[in-house]
Amino acid sequence: MTYLNVIRYFRSVFVVFTSVMVSLCFTLSKSNSSKNGPYVPPKVSVIMPVYNAEKYLKESIESVLNSTLKEIELICVNDGSKDSSLKILKQYAKKDSRIIVINQKNQGVAVARQNGIDKAKGECVAFLDSDDIIDPDAYAIAYDYMNRYEADIVCFGLRNFSDDGGTGIRNDCIIDKLKIYENKSWWKAKGQRESISSCTKLYRRNFIIKNNIKFPVGIKASEDEGFNLCAYSQAKKIIHIPYTFYNYRLNTSSTMFSMSASKLVSNYKKMWEYVDDYYEKHNVKIGTFKKLTYFLSVYRDEFWPLVKTLVGAGT
Repeated sequence: MTYLNVIRYFRSVFVVFTSVMVSLCFTLSKSNSSKNGPYVPPKVSVIMPVYNAEKYLKESIESVLNSTLKEIELICVNDGSKDSSLKILKQYAKKDSRIIVINQKNQGVAVARQNGIDKAKGECVAFLDSDDIIDPDAYAIAYDYMNRYEADIVCFGLRNFSDDGGTGIRNDCIIDKLKIYENKSWWKAKGQRESISSCTKLYRRNFIIKNNIKFPVGIKASEDEGFNLCAYSQAKKIIHIPYTFYNYRLNTSSTMFSMSASKLVSNYKKMWEYVDDYYEKHNVKIGTFKKLTYFLSVYRDEFWPLVKTLVGAGT
């Protein structure tokens, strides 16, 4: 065999080998796509802290999976549960690749949510408590508004419900028309109401990361307020949309209702210290009096009845 023939031989072998490998890769890729579907980056990352939530956990998970927005991921952070919560989470994660399970020792909801944020890959971030329910259209509509108006935060309404079938929309949580707040005008507006909860909002993830907005650790009853007062101080645009999406399960065994009045006040004091420290580090020029009066104005229907209940009970 001449030198030229040797070269031709090996070249033909290489061509055949390459063709076979390309065909094999294509076949495997097609097989994986048909089995799991092509990877689509999530538009919304839903973060759910879980602690001893076996009673309602499946219902909460199903509400997310039934979302009309399919490009989502559900990040469930098991916070040292002692019941079957972790087992339930793992079962769901096996059935749906959009579910991500993080298992940590018990560190509280603030750490759980922060670990969820760190893991999230969605364009936006939402929060859901493990005993509550989100409406099917919530994330699709909120995401659409966020991008249409280029907002940092989208807020929607909340309704109460209970296991005995009782329901109702809280007066402070009704958003009856579209409202747009730009360049921190939220602080100057009058008469708006919204829920304290971070679960009634959709946040742009890059906005949260860029401004180092985190839930205060070591506070058991006012993490949401601390997080939102920091977020609102940095947002260039906040919009309220006229929809009630979040279903809040009335549960008197929750942390808020199980705290004494003195501990509740102590927690709010820590929350204000956290917010003041954040404002000082980020050069936010909003006085304490203005923060306090605005907090009580916006959240008075939610905050004061709770305080009266606790004080009246002699706790």
